[in-house]
Amino acid sequence: MLLDIGLPGISGLSAIKLIKEKLPNIEIIMLTVHEEHDKIFSALKAGASGYLIKSTPLHK
Repeated sequence: MLLDIGLPGISGLSAIKLIKEKLPNIEIIMLTVHEEHDKIFSALKAGASGYLIKSTPLHK
């Protein structure tokens, strides 16, 4: 699942916990504009499998 940290109405970090409670085996990749290490670490600690920064260039 792709999940953004900045969601309307709920933090993506809070959403990770809710999703993992219902679907514990799901892999969650955070897609975000945030490059702050504390937010990335919080997402991984909450159960995200990885993250992508939206500005990451495509490799050809």
